[in-house]
Amino acid sequence: EALEKYRADVEYLDIGRQQRDVLRKDKHDLGKRIDEALRMVAEEHVDADLLYVAEMRLKKEIPHPIGGDKAKTVCRRDMKDVLGPYSAWTLYWDRYDEGFFAGGRNSGKGVHVDQVLWSNVGRNWRGYKLVAAWPKGEISKRTALEFYDVVFTPPLKESELLALQQAAKIVLLRPGDVYVFSGGIAHTVLCVSEEMCQGAYE
Repeated sequence: EALEKYRADVEYLDIGRQQRDVLRKDKHDLGKRIDEALRMVAEEHVDADLLYVAEMRLKKEIPHPIGGDKAKTVCRRDMKDVLGPYSAWTLYWDRYDEGFFAGGRNSGKGVHVDQVLWSNVGRNWRGYKLVAAWPKGEISKRTALEFYDVVFTPPLKESELLALQQAAKIVLLRPGDVYVFSGGIAHTVLCVSEEMCQGAYE
């Protein structure tokens, strides 16, 4: 019954280390997606350790517990709230569709460019993550096409090492880190700690 309130992508890696959605067409039925992921694990079609939960949010908007604005975020407090009344004088803050992400070691988000081309403020609450982002323009475009949804898990191929050498930034996110990044360029995330990684962005 609790799962009825939420939606999220449940993702796994195929044999080529490309990220795939479990039951992509059933994006509003989280319970069904989890059941299918468990079935795939039980039948040894996927590695349970490499499952990744992405873009988790409420299905329906509710008043935010602090700001009162309508939002689908699962977070009770955001960076917008830390700034208090000054947030209106800084940036446009979008927590309406704020996403929550969770995964274990060597899981993550494959190389992609976001559908909405704006910048995000992220918070990494738990675990350590490596984030790579490529410079805007031709390098980003080429990387996104050549490595679409590929998660750079070790051991890396020669082509992946060459791609990482062209990244604008490769950053280790630690628990408690807050960061700004652009979704309009090719980027990827890899969980590298033994504990589960948990984070969100707005």
